[in-house]
Amino acid sequence: VNEDFSAAALRAAEGEEELLKKSVTATLSREDGPLGVAVSGLLITAVHEGGAAHLEGSLAVGDVIVEVNGKDAGMEGELGPLLPPAKATPVRLKVVRYVKRDDHAAEVLPPA
Repeated sequence: VNEDFSAAALRAAEGEEELLKKSVTATLSREDGPLGVAVSGLLITAVHEGGAAHLEGSLAVGDVIVEVNGKDAGMEGELGPLLPPAKATPVRLKVVRYVKRDDHAAEVLPPA
């Protein structure tokens, strides 16, 4: 069961639970349609069933986009302008995900 990201973040802020940052990279194709994610700024708010992100399988609601095809996403502040104009060009997204301490099986980023 996926827990609401904002509720988990609130508990962490209140000291009830420690969240760690995990880096995830996904390469998506837009040739057969859209990326299949909804974003607010750089926060992934939905992964649409059947879309490229859903089929690729590694992105999740609550992930924060930090790079698009090697470009720092924070400089732009939103996804659209960072996407390559040619739909045939793959889109490589690097995201940061906040995970519970006991839920981090892969690379965890050191504290900032």
